[in-house]
Amino acid sequence: MRIHRLDLIRIGPFTGRSLSFTEGDFGFHVIYGPNEGGKSSSLRAMKQWLFGIKGEKSCRDHFVHTHNELRVGGVIEGDDGKRLACIRRKGGQKSLRGEDDKSIVSLDDFNDCLHRLSEEQFETQFGIDLEQLVAGGREIVANGGDVGGSLFAAGSGTARVGAVGKWLDSECDRLFKLTGSRPAINAAIAQYSAACKVVSEKSVPSKQWQSQKDALEQSLSKRRDLDKQILDLETSLQGLDRIRQALPTISSLKDERASLAEVADAPRLRSDFSEIRAAAVFALSAATTSLKSTETDLASITARIDALDVPQSVLDHASAIKNLYKNLERYLDWVRNCPELKSKRKTLETRAERTLLELGKDPSADHAEQVRIGTTNRLRINELAEQRSALMQSAEAAAAELADKQRVLKDAETAMSALPKPVDTSSLRTAIDNARKLGDCEQQLAAQEAKLAESRSRGQREIAKLPLWTGTIEELESLPIPSSESIARYETELAAADQNVRSLQAEIADLEDKIADADTRLSALQLTQDVPTEDDLDGVRLRRDELWNPIAATFSDRSSVQSPPSSESIDEYEALVRQADEMSDRLRREAERVAEKTRWIADRNGWGTSLENRRTRLEAAKSDRANTHADWRELWLLANIDPLAPVEMKVWMENHRKISELASLIREQDQACESNRSNIDSHRQSLLARLGEVDTETDFEPTASLASLIDIADQRSKSFETIENNRLQLQTQLTQYREECGNAKTKLTDANEKKERWQTEWMDAVKVLDGNANLSASGAMAMLQTIDQLVHDIDEAEKLARDWNDHHTQIEAYDDSVLKLTETIGLDVGEASVSQTVADLQDQLGRATEQKATRDSLIAERDRIEKKMTTAKQSIINETARLDELRREAGCETTDDLPNVERQSVQRISIEQEIDTQEKLLRQWTQGAELDTFIAAASAEDPDRLGPQIDQLAEQIEQAKKLREELSESIGAQQKDLDRIDGSSDAAKANEDAEVALSQVREHAETYSRMKLASVVLKRAVHRYREQNQGPVLQRASVLFAELTLGAFEGLRSDFGDDGEPILVGVRASSSQSESLVTVDGMSEGTCDQLFLALRIASLELHFQSNPPVPFVIDDILVKFDDKRSAAAMRILAELSKQTQVIMFTHHDHLIEVARAAVPAEMLFVQSLEDGGTHDEADQGTPAVVIPKTPKPKRKRATKETPPIGELF
Repeated sequence: MRIHRLDLIRIGPFTGRSLSFTEGDFGFHVIYGPNEGGKSSSLRAMKQWLFGIKGEKSCRDHFVHTHNELRVGGVIEGDDGKRLACIRRKGGQKSLRGEDDKSIVSLDDFNDCLHRLSEEQFETQFGIDLEQLVAGGREIVANGGDVGGSLFAAGSGTARVGAVGKWLDSECDRLFKLTGSRPAINAAIAQYSAACKVVSEKSVPSKQWQSQKDALEQSLSKRRDLDKQILDLETSLQGLDRIRQALPTISSLKDERASLAEVADAPRLRSDFSEIRAAAVFALSAATTSLKSTETDLASITARIDALDVPQSVLDHASAIKNLYKNLERYLDWVRNCPELKSKRKTLETRAERTLLELGKDPSADHAEQVRIGTTNRLRINELAEQRSALMQSAEAAAAELADKQRVLKDAETAMSALPKPVDTSSLRTAIDNARKLGDCEQQLAAQEAKLAESRSRGQREIAKLPLWTGTIEELESLPIPSSESIARYETELAAADQNVRSLQAEIADLEDKIADADTRLSALQLTQDVPTEDDLDGVRLRRDELWNPIAATFSDRSSVQSPPSSESIDEYEALVRQADEMSDRLRREAERVAEKTRWIADRNGWGTSLENRRTRLEAAKSDRANTHADWRELWLLANIDPLAPVEMKVWMENHRKISELASLIREQDQACESNRSNIDSHRQSLLARLGEVDTETDFEPTASLASLIDIADQRSKSFETIENNRLQLQTQLTQYREECGNAKTKLTDANEKKERWQTEWMDAVKVLDGNANLSASGAMAMLQTIDQLVHDIDEAEKLARDWNDHHTQIEAYDDSVLKLTETIGLDVGEASVSQTVADLQDQLGRATEQKATRDSLIAERDRIEKKMTTAKQSIINETARLDELRREAGCETTDDLPNVERQSVQRISIEQEIDTQEKLLRQWTQGAELDTFIAAASAEDPDRLGPQIDQLAEQIEQAKKLREELSESIGAQQKDLDRIDGSSDAAKANEDAEVALSQVREHAETYSRMKLASVVLKRAVHRYREQNQGPVLQRASVLFAELTLGAFEGLRSDFGDDGEPILVGVRASSSQSESLVTVDGMSEGTCDQLFLALRIASLELHFQSNPPVPFVIDDILVKFDDKRSAAAMRILAELSKQTQVIMFTHHDHLIEVARAAVPAEMLFVQSLEDGGTHDEADQGTPAVVIPKTPKPKRKRATKETPPIGELF
C-alpha cells in the first residue's frame, strides 16, 4: 500500500490544496505547518479519507466549510500496483466517490488497498505521536523492562499492555476470591443464603388471621362513619362563621348604596378632567399676558432699527480694503529695502572687477563670462586630483607584495623536497576499522565467558532445587510435561470436586441438625399433651361413618335389613362420635399448636427426603473426585513424576520454564563466545599481514593481543597519514603560492599603467585654467576656488538688480490701487500718506461692519417677537376652544360651573369604588354563591343567636374527634396484631431479595469469566510474541538504540530480574574491562522514549519483511529530542523508508534543516502547508487557501481510563 496524493478539497482550514507523495521509491516525506497552519487538520484529513469523515458532533474540521460540504480525496496504490483515485464525503456505504464526486467507488476495492485495516489498527500499529512515544517509554519503566511486555507493546503500538493486564487481574480479584467475603460474587452468595433462610423462617400459615382481619374491617367502617359526621358538622360551623364575619360589611354596603343614590345624576368624568381644565385655564391666561408684552417690545425694536445709518459704499468694497491692509506691511518692507539692495549691488560689482584684474582679465562684461569653468571640466579636475594619492600608493604596495610572495614560494619548494616517498595505508586503515567495529571484543569475550560460567553454575543450582525429578538440564528441556492449560483445567476440576464434596457434607450436616430439631419439638408437643391432627380427625370420622351406615339403614327400612347392628357396634359408634367431637373441639381450641405440629411433621418428612438425596449425591461426588485424582496422576506418567496438587505443580512448572529459558540462554552465550573468539583471531591475522606490507623493517609479535595490534597499527597508520597530509598540504600551498606570485606581477604592471594614464589626462584637464601643464593639484584647486567666488559675485549682483526692479514695480502698483479705491468710495485723503490712507479705510470698514451687525441683530429680534405674537394669538384661540369642549363634556352652561360638576363626579366615582371593594370582600365569604342570595340569607339570621349556635357545633365536633382518635388507636393495635401473625410479606420480600442476589451472582460470574479469559489470552499473546520475535527484534533494536543515544549506550540485551523473568537492560559505553548494564528504571525519561522508538521501528522492519508495506505516519515525536538525536532519528526513519512509505507531520521548522543535513536529498521530500504553489494537472492540485481556525474555548482534558480489553485485540 502506498499513498500517492492527498487532496484537501474542502476540509478544516483548507480549500483546494493537494499534498503529493509520489517522489522516491517509497520516500521519507516531511510535512511542515506552523501553529494554526493546518498541520493537525491535514493529519486528521488523511485518516478521514482512509476511514470515513466523522459525524457532525465529533468532527473538528467543519469550522470553515459546513459538514455537508466537507470533501477530502487522493490517490492510493494497492500491492498489485493498481491505483485508485477517489473522494470521501460524509456518509456511510456510499461516502466514497470517484474523481467527479458523483460516481460511487466500491468500498471493497478501497479496503483491499488498505489490507482491510481498521482505523484503530492503522493509528496504533502504523502510526505514532508524542503521546504514544512517551506512554511507551513510561510503560517499559512501569513493567520493570519486562521483555515480553515491551516487545508486544512496541509491535502492536499499544503502550498500555501492562496496565491493562494489572487492571484485568484487579477486576477479577474485585469480583471473586476463594477465601474472601467482600468481593462482589462472594457478597452476593452470602446475601442469597441469608434471604433463603428468611423465606424458610417466615412462611408460617395461621387460621386466626381471618377473624382478626374481620374485626379490623369493622373498626375501619366505624371510623369512616365518624369522618362523615365530623365533615357535616364542620361544614355547618364554617357557614355560620362566614355569616357572622360578613354582617358588618353587609351593613356598610347598604349605607354606601344609599349615598350613591344622592349623586346618581352626576356625570362620570375622566380621571384627568380637572387637571386638563386647570392646564387650559393657565395656558389661556399666560397667552393673553404674552400678547400684551410682545406688542410693546415690537414697537421699541422698530424705532431702534430706523435710527441706524450704515455706510453701504464702504461695505461694498470690504474685500479690496482688507486686501490692501493685509499687504500694507509688505509695501512698507519694499520701500525700506530698495536703497539697501542698490548699495549691496554696487559693492559686489566693485569686488568682481578687482578679481578680474588679478586674473589678468579685462573687467568688461564680455571678458567676465569667459572665466566661467564648465561643469564637465570642473568634475574632471576634481576627480583626477582625488585619484593621484591612491595611484601612487597602489604602485608601491604592488611592488612590496610581489617580493613577499616570491620569498614564501621559495621556502615551500625547499620543504617539499625534504619529504620521504609516499606509502599506501588504505588496506591497513580498513583492517583497523574492521577490527574496531567489534568494540572491546576481548573484554567482551571475558565477560561472556564469565556470564556463561555463571549461567551453567546457576543451572546446576536450579536443577538441584527442583523437586520430584533428577537429571541434567538438557534432559529437563525435553521432558514431556503437561501443558499449562491442562494443569489449569485439572486445578479447576479438582477444586470443583473438593468444593462439591464439602458443600454436600455441609448440607447433610445441616439437614441432620434440622431433623433432630424437628424430633425434639414434636417430642415436646407430645409430652405436654398429644395434639391431634386433621389426619387423626379424618380417620375417626371415616370409622364413624362406616358404623353409621348399617345403623341408619335399620332406621330407614327395617324390612331390608338382614342382620341388625350389634350393641358393640352401637357403643363403638357412640364412642367415635364423642371422640370426633372432642377432636374437633380441640382442633378449634388448640389451632396454633395443631398448625405447629403439622408444620414440623411436614418439614421433617421433607428434610428426610432431602437427606437421602444428598447422601446419594455425596457418594457420587467422592467417586468423581477419586477419578479426577487418578486422571491427574496419569497425566504425569510420561514425565515419570508423581505430581503434587495442581497449585503446587503450577509453581513446579514455572520453575521448569525458567530453567528451560536458562538452558536456551546458556546455548546462546556459548555460541556468542565461540563467535567472538573466531572474530578476534581473524582480525589479528589481518592486522599482522597489513602491518608487514607497510613496515617491512619491524618484526611484530604474532601472539600479541588484538587491542595492542590495533594500537600499533593505528600508530603506524597515523604516522604515514601525517606525512601524506603534509605532502598534500605542501602541494596545495605550492600551487597557491605560484598563482599568487603571478597575480602580484600582474597587479604591479596594472598599477604602473594606471599612473601613466593619469599623468596624461591631468595635463589635458588643467589647460582650461592657465595652460600650464605642470600645475600642481593644490594649485589647480586654489584657482578653481577663486574663479568660483568671482562667478558667484557677478551672479549675486545681477540678482540684486532684478530684486530692486521688482520692488519698485510693486510699490507703484500699490500706490495706484489705493488712489483708485479712495476715488471710488469718494474719500478725500488730502495730504495723507498712502499708509495712513489705508489705515483710515480699515477703521471705517470696522465701524461699518459693527453697525451692520447691530442692525442684523435687531432685525432678527423683531422677527422673533413677531413670531411670538403669532404663537400667543393662536394659543388664546386653542385654549378657548378646549375649555368649550370640556364644558360640553361636563354638560354645564358656562365654564364657571365646571368646578362644581367636577366635585360631584369625584364623589360618585369614590362611592362606586367603595361599593365595589365591599362586594369583593363579601364574595370571599359566599363560597361561590350569588352575592345577593348570600346577603339575603345572612340578613335572615338572628345575629344574637349566631354565637351560641357556633359554640354548640364546635363542642359536637370536639367530641366526635375524640371518639375517632380512640377508635384509631384501637385500629392500630388490631393492625399490629394482624401483622404479627402474618409473615407472608416478609417471606415475599426475602424471596425477592434472593432472586436479586441470584441475578447478581449470575451477572458477576459472567463478567468474571470474561475478565479471567481476557487476562489469560493477553498473557499468552505476550508470551508467544516474545518467543517468536525476541531474537531478531532485540538484535535490531540494540543497533538502533545505540544510534539514537549517539553511542551513550552500546546497545540492548536481555538479562534476568530478581524474579527470574527476562528483562531489558542497556549496555552503557565504558572504558573498563567489564560491561556496565543499566536497567530501565535507571534511564532518563528521554532515553526511555528512544528505547521505545528503537523497539517500535525494529518491530516494523521485521513485520515488513514478511508482510506488504503500509505507510508509517508520524506526528511530531521529536520535540523532546536535541538536534543531534533528532538527526539520528531522521536517518533511521529514512532507512525505514526503503521498506515502506514514511510520512512525518511537524510544527517545528528547525527539524526541516536537521532532516536536510542528516538525510540524503534523494530520500527526503519536504512540503510546507504555508506554500501557495500548485501541483501539475496529473496531481489535480490547486493553490492552498489556509483560513485561520476560529479559537474555541479549551476543554478540560478527559481523564484517561484503562480501555476495554476489546481495544487490544
